[in-house]
Amino acid sequence: MKSIDPNQLDREDVGQILDSLFERHTIPDAVLSRSVRSLMTAHKYRQAANLLYAAIRNDQAEFWVYGALRLALEADHAPPHELERAILATAPFLDAPEERLMLAISLERSGLDQRALQMYCEVCKTIPHITLPYRFALRMAQKLNDEKALKELTLEIASQSWNGKEMQELWRRGSTIANGLLTQLRNANRNKEADEYEAALQDALRCDCIVFFEYAGDAEVDIAVKEPANTICWFGNPQTLSGGVLGRNWLSAASNTGLKNGSYTCPMGLSGTYEVLVEKIWGNVVPGNRVNVTVYTNFGTDRASKQTKTISLDENGMALLRFQLKDGRRTESIDDAKLTALSDEANRVRTTSQIAKAQTASTNQSAAEKPADSKSSHSRMVYQPRTLMVPSGTTVESLDDPSNTEFGNVSDKTTNRKFVRVSPAVNFQSVKKVMEFDMTQK
Repeated sequence: MKSIDPNQLDREDVGQILDSLFERHTIPDAVLSRSVRSLMTAHKYRQAANLLYAAIRNDQAEFWVYGALRLALEADHAPPHELERAILATAPFLDAPEERLMLAISLERSGLDQRALQMYCEVCKTIPHITLPYRFALRMAQKLNDEKALKELTLEIASQSWNGKEMQELWRRGSTIANGLLTQLRNANRNKEADEYEAALQDALRCDCIVFFEYAGDAEVDIAVKEPANTICWFGNPQTLSGGVLGRNWLSAASNTGLKNGSYTCPMGLSGTYEVLVEKIWGNVVPGNRVNVTVYTNFGTDRASKQTKTISLDENGMALLRFQLKDGRRTESIDDAKLTALSDEANRVRTTSQIAKAQTASTNQSAAEKPADSKSSHSRMVYQPRTLMVPSGTTVESLDDPSNTEFGNVSDKTTNRKFVRVSPAVNFQSVKKVMEFDMTQK
């Protein structure tokens, strides 16, 4: 079939006519799109919508049909319930949280505020470490004056550790809204609800473990934390599946000492042993290569414990400390957490494998075309996956050896076993100085 007669679309029994047409013929996608485009250009929006409805009913609709249906209904000023149904019809095709966020934005632009808020909150739960869904959700909840949604959103924000300027701004905004809600409840003599909400906020602000460090000098010092599930939180992976977040300063806001600092926080962690690698990247730590480290466990509870020690870095600028977390609130088993971490790493390797190969090919092609840049930025070493030739005599077994610090973690090998793709990672095994923190003391 090469075309659809537009005159058939003006009849009262258009639904039956189109259903009969689609039953007798398989309409090529190009014919359908051309007909819809022609109707939209002629401002026949309802006819275009009827044609798209028929394609959907008869299982002859590609994904673009749903988006075109929404546009046709918007142009035709369709009733809100019809427009909402058309927009939500695309939801089963949208698996990625970012796509569902765009769906929520479409609902908001169409004036479907309550449904948009519901979708924003759903996305917040799917990707809780991203600020944008929370910002949209908070704005919509305030617009609708939805007290229940505001309570849930502020509790979710308070329960997380936020790294970065935008994320900390979100935390402050959530804190402001929470204080406003408490004041509103108290002024309305809803004291019982206020007490329950305040207790929930206090519980959300609990943190299973915090590692805070500070030092003086012109050096750059970083930490890496190995969690009980063998996930490692470091600047190459600042947020782990075990709940750890690197970089947020919880306790230094009031400090005017001029000391440099950093932190690791895990609001809901696994019980077990945590290893913290303190490493000087460059520069001088004064005095005497010493760094002050404070470890908190069960922060915000009556079981809270705090230990502060001054540790000296070894000749390589490194030190390792360990502490035990008891009563961690993350309830999944460590085996399940390890399996999840391995699955995530496997997905990451698959995703980056082709990128690494493409980058290598591009580098080889452009090496002779671009002169070497003599100006190099010497801040911190950024570990990126790379492909390199293995020196003569190197065995595959030695590459797979965890103690091999030269090549890091081998992620992929070529069939001739002469080239490997490696992803350098933090090495906890070469540190000479190890210090234990006794968290049984308060």
